[in-house]
Amino acid sequence: MKEEEILKLVAYIGISKTRKNVLKSIGNELKYPSQISKEVGIRIQHVSTSLKQLKEKQLVKCINEDVKVGRLYKTTNTGKKVIKYL
Repeated sequence: MKEEEILKLVAYIGISKTRKNVLKSIGNELKYPSQISKEVGIRIQHVSTSLKQLKEKQLVKCINEDVKVGRLYKTTNTGKKVIKYL
């Protein structure tokens, strides 16, 4: 991915404190939404919304989409590049 595209994603993340905190919380780990919620101090509904938005931009990936409860998320390579700018 070109640096210009990365910078556009950085801007997209930067305008939302919630998206920024959710992405940073995951970092290089695997995390459940409930873990992110506790760590960042925001409601699980806001975490879920942010995860959906981050997934749409291909910054995070759910590694077990087929389960209803206990979904695990990780950052993509693009997400890791964006984190470096934050």
